[in-house]
Amino acid sequence: MNKRAMQGFSLIEIMIAMVISLILMAGVLTIMSTSKRTYAIQGEFAYLQDGARFIMEDVTFGARMAGYFGCSGSLPEGVSMPSPIGGIDNKAIVDATSNASNSKLQDYPKSDVLTLSYFGGGQNRLELNMGAVVTPPTSGSGGTTEEGATGETGESGETTTETSSMSTTITSAQIKAEKAFIAKTFTPTLNVIPITSSSPLPISGADRLVFSDCSGSQFFDIGSIGSGQITISGQFGRQFGWPLDIFIVPTGSNNFSSVTYEVKAIDKSSPPNGNSTGAEDGFALFKDDQLFVEGVQNFQVRYGKMSGAGNAISYTSNPNSFGETVSLRITLLMRTPNKRYDINDTEDKDFILDPDLLAFNPVDAKYESNEIGFRHRLFSSTINVRN
Repeated sequence: MNKRAMQGFSLIEIMIAMVISLILMAGVLTIMSTSKRTYAIQGEFAYLQDGARFIMEDVTFGARMAGYFGCSGSLPEGVSMPSPIGGIDNKAIVDATSNASNSKLQDYPKSDVLTLSYFGGGQNRLELNMGAVVTPPTSGSGGTTEEGATGETGESGETTTETSSMSTTITSAQIKAEKAFIAKTFTPTLNVIPITSSSPLPISGADRLVFSDCSGSQFFDIGSIGSGQITISGQFGRQFGWPLDIFIVPTGSNNFSSVTYEVKAIDKSSPPNGNSTGAEDGFALFKDDQLFVEGVQNFQVRYGKMSGAGNAISYTSNPNSFGETVSLRITLLMRTPNKRYDINDTEDKDFILDPDLLAFNPVDAKYESNEIGFRHRLFSSTINVRN
């Protein structure tokens, strides 16, 4: 081996190689950092989407139950309640801790409040003990239709329905057995309700029961609670038929279930400082004054009613009568719940909250200092009101 072949790399060659390596490493690290940040942001967007879906499903349930009083569709005698659907248009967002506004919140667009009222939510349904009269089928035997429906017979000969005590697919023979069971058990001169003991009920002697079949609804006072049965004060007084819903109205409650959705600001400081004025603080949707889903910055509701020919629906944010509502259009402005300090800006985009009144742009001077490090998404859904 000659002397020239043993010389190796020169200092200049090593330095050039090191510079090239550093450039390559810097590129790889930049790609890794960007990918990691993108992955984290996409995870937060997925959280927002899941939260929005959960809210829409919950509001959909309440909206479709609004005005539901069992098969009869009417309240028991002597009971009054507000409109099944109600709300407040553009209420100022308040601090969840102090329940008052502050200088930071006053700059933000106002948010709507939605209230839904119905039987069957806060009121628990009694599970009737059909014993051997109605035997549930094995799991995986089909779907269900809406409560109280008589069902439709499919190709298999089974009828899809939902009984007063179970949500499942049962045969026509079992439906007939249940009808016969109710016709025999709930007659004018009787007063005993057989209930299943498999799931303890949050019920006391001071609570009341609402019976609702397709002929009407009626309140009953509880006389006594025994093993596997409840005895009412007095007698049923009339024949109750199938389908029959029995609701528990807890002591001291209203005669209906009422839920209210409202956006409030929350304190996310560490440790908490008792207010929502910091840049790290956020927003959440509250349900009956309890934190429901974090990250909801604005909640808008538009009420649809029939107008003109052809069953056209027109939407307004402030209806003359909530009782005319046939559908709801819900808009949610969601913001990532945690401030990201590796992001030194926010989106320059107009989010249309209410086509008539409101838009929100995070880079507006009124909000920008509190919006840097956050990302936003807008979700909308239209819900048909069936009652």
